Amino acid sequence: MSEYLDDVKRYAAKADENAVAGIVKHLGIALKSKDSSLVSCSSKDEFGARAG
Repeated sequence: MSEYLDDVKRYAAKADENAVAGIVKHLGIALKSKDSSLVSCSSKDEFGARAG
């Protein structure tokens, strides 16, 4: 978990450790796979799929 906290603190120095832990717990599966951790916004079909 500390590697995620360290990464978050690069952008938000006062990040709450419990909040980061909660996010990691909720999204842990997506964070473990490099492919699923990437978000595509280059394709209108992919970008608008959830917004539709």
